[in-house]
Amino acid sequence: MSGVWEDIHAAVERARSAQKSVDELGAGKPAVDPFSDASGLQKTLYNECVKAQWDPELTNSFGDETAHLHEEVTEAFRAYRKTHDFVIRYDADGKPQGVPIEHADVLIGLFYNAELNGYSLLDAVRIKHEYNLTRSYEREGRRVHD
Repeated sequence: MSGVWEDIHAAVERARSAQKSVDELGAGKPAVDPFSDASGLQKTLYNECVKAQWDPELTNSFGDETAHLHEEVTEAFRAYRKTHDFVIRYDADGKPQGVPIEHADVLIGLFYNAELNGYSLLDAVRIKHEYNLTRSYEREGRRVHD
């Protein structure tokens, strides 16, 4: 495991230990937190998207789903152009707004698509991260403006 993944794993283990201590103090069953592990998170987000009727007939193509992800990225860009910050704000109806919320929508969409297509998004991230540690970025050209 690379250093970043070791740190994440250690943090998860500390959180689980803390939860066990809390559970031992409390009565009844411990609550299951779907955000405590990646596969649970992916399945939970997918199930919530299905429940919300994202594509009830499963008629969206891979291109449709990818275009939707692009829309969410564009919403993040628009939110930044509007506020020039990364603050979460709430509208009059209590709906959260802002760049972090739009990025969350992108991530939810990515997890949804991964589960829909039968792969683990975080496994793919781990594989890509491990590869990235071995490569050079000297001429990547990631700057938008030169």
